[in-house]
Amino acid sequence: MTYAQYSIIPYFIISALLLATAALILQLSQFYRSICIELPKSQFEPIDGLRGYLALAVLYHHAIINQHYFQTWNWEANNWTFYPSAARWGVLTFFMITGFLFWNKVIKTEGKINIQSFYTGRLKRLAPAYFASISLLIIIAFAYHNFHLMEGRYLLTKSILPWFAFGVLETGDINQYPHTSHINADVIWTLAYEWKFYLALPFISIAWRGYSFLVMLTLMYTYGMFIEDIGMIRFFAYGMAAAFFLNKFDMKNLFRSKAFSIIAMLLLIGAFFVQPSNRQFLFFLFFVIVAGGNSLFSLFTNAPAKLLGTISYSVYLFHGIVLFIVMHGINRFLRVADLNEIHFWMVTAMCGLLTVILSSITYRFIEHPFIHR
Repeated sequence: MTYAQYSIIPYFIISALLLATAALILQLSQFYRSICIELPKSQFEPIDGLRGYLALAVLYHHAIINQHYFQTWNWEANNWTFYPSAARWGVLTFFMITGFLFWNKVIKTEGKINIQSFYTGRLKRLAPAYFASISLLIIIAFAYHNFHLMEGRYLLTKSILPWFAFGVLETGDINQYPHTSHINADVIWTLAYEWKFYLALPFISIAWRGYSFLVMLTLMYTYGMFIEDIGMIRFFAYGMAAAFFLNKFDMKNLFRSKAFSIIAMLLLIGAFFVQPSNRQFLFFLFFVIVAGGNSLFSLFTNAPAKLLGTISYSVYLFHGIVLFIVMHGINRFLRVADLNEIHFWMVTAMCGLLTVILSSITYRFIEHPFIHR
């Protein structure tokens, strides 16, 4: 199947199934009930729920890439049909969320950042689950050769260490396992951009208000358009602009209205019917409305969505590994390349279920203890 031949209907069916799974986890787990139901609502509650849907969009796209890999042995993506576009803009919206949340903190503290506390907090939040996912990736790479060392210790160490650098360093194959990055769907590239933003934040926070902010934002956006290496930085700038706007103008009551729920829905749908170069502005307007408190008819604020948002970092890190294990396992008995669309989506749904269950465990026992330590 080509990308255009994948129906969008399974997107909604599987998402509903995973929301139902999240609801079941809430019923079984007092820990998640306390986080998603019993605790007071957070200031940006719709963003918490939005994260879960963004992570699922990436999962569906990588499922399609996996099947195409078995068909062509090329790890490639079509960027403009529904699933690739949803995944791409899911990642870019994650960047907007990062820019928004941290610039909102900069505004609240009037540009004052405790650097030690900031970077310690980022490491506690991002490192445990990341290191756990990379450790699992390394184990799988070694299992390919039945845990036999295929190269010397020096070369092996040299190939492994860059994997623990959050995508900042170039990674390669481990223990001569070909295309090691396919194991986790090569998701770590986004973390390199996140860390570049974190490293820049204490410096750009100086220009936190007034004309200096507008000048700095214009420079970020301009560089992001013309310099490929930092192109994604303009989406952090979008998030920062949203934080500036929402702090400057109190529009919460307006944005939370049903009328703006309809507007947000139309912006989201319309973004998939315009030229790719014009999508970012529509997604930005959509994001401003959601960041302003609009729940899109409770789509982003119901408890199951908030659970998926809570575990979204683990979903993002581990979904590629789950897809890799399941699809390579199935391929031993049935050719993944020959699965028809119904069977393919059944496999994808199973991978989604396993990912949500695994991620609820990793968040509970790996992420959460470090976040609150």
